[in-house]
Amino acid sequence: VRPLQTSATERSENRFKGNRMPNHRVRFTRIGIAILSVALVAIFPGPVFAVENANRTLFGNAAVRRELKLTDEQTQKIDEILEEMEREIAAGLKAANLDGKDASPDERNAVTDPLVEKYASRAQSLLDKDQATRMWEIGAQASGYDLFTNNRTIRVLKLTKPQLEQMKDLHTKMVKEVTRIALEANVETGTIVELVERERKRLYQNYLEVLTTEQKRELERLLGKPFDMELLKTVEGKKPRSL
Repeated sequence: VRPLQTSATERSENRFKGNRMPNHRVRFTRIGIAILSVALVAIFPGPVFAVENANRTLFGNAAVRRELKLTDEQTQKIDEILEEMEREIAAGLKAANLDGKDASPDERNAVTDPLVEKYASRAQSLLDKDQATRMWEIGAQASGYDLFTNNRTIRVLKLTKPQLEQMKDLHTKMVKEVTRIALEANVETGTIVELVERERKRLYQNYLEVLTTEQKRELERLLGKPFDMELLKTVEGKKPRSL
């Protein structure tokens, strides 16, 4: 399968096309989690899936596959691509002595992220136009506030420099606040995780308030039909039992 050849701008606009899954189960240190969680926002925000490797990308999620209506041939080829990706990731982590439990998320991501990008692009090239559009929509919906740093979003919404500066200021304030709380001596890790999730959702809503009415309408059209994000939390594309 021929990898996609894209410019820097196109790569930025394609960031939501089957790349990393959103972060739901990463374990960080008490202090590191706040700083790292707010900094690694992609779509998929900096994940390290030690067990459910099939869920490393959107292409490995059964609900996404159903949504895209992949053919048997597409499914087989994508499975082969993901298997090859996992083999290369395992070899890369082993070569870098990062295949143990003590390896930090930063170190592991430095090895895995380029490979996920590489193989997701190969899988992406197998989709038709409608499937590729829907894949981008799902990834964009899952990306949270990072959606507003994507070149395609900026271009379509025609975000102005003052709007982008205002969003940057909001993000900076959020990072400072979460980091301040994380550094407090008596704060539990679970509390920080909940705080990060809550503040990320709040920041997204604050970003929406920066938009004009017309930009909000454009955003709704850009994101397409809502996709149930809870389905991304398991490889099988099913809601967790607790839900």
